[in-house]
Amino acid sequence: MDEIEGNFTIGNASGGLVVTPQGPLSLQQLQVMQQQILPKLQQQGFRFVIINLAGVPIIDDSEFNALKKLLDICQLMGAKPILTDIHFGIASAVVQFNLSIDDICTFRSVEEAILDANNDNI
Repeated sequence: MDEIEGNFTIGNASGGLVVTPQGPLSLQQLQVMQQQILPKLQQQGFRFVIINLAGVPIIDDSEFNALKKLLDICQLMGAKPILTDIHFGIASAVVQFNLSIDDICTFRSVEEAILDANNDNI
């Protein structure tokens, strides 16, 4: 069942969380996302966290770095961090700002990410 938190939803999916922000991300929204996601990871032991960026058209370097920090924290807590549905505006920003995504797992869709996460036996 999905919970609506601010401008994003959080849902459970096959042992993981799927977080779907809507509209442009802000540093404040990312902080609220972190405050909602991390207790769920600690309490329920999810194996992966998918951030579905389908509703996010573009991101700047400070927002991306805040998102990356959230993903790093999720990984430290034992959940595989995954980004899905990356728009060309986000991909362009990552290249333009020379941002590192080497340690971030990406997929075209939430469905592909869930299949991969479950096949990895995380």
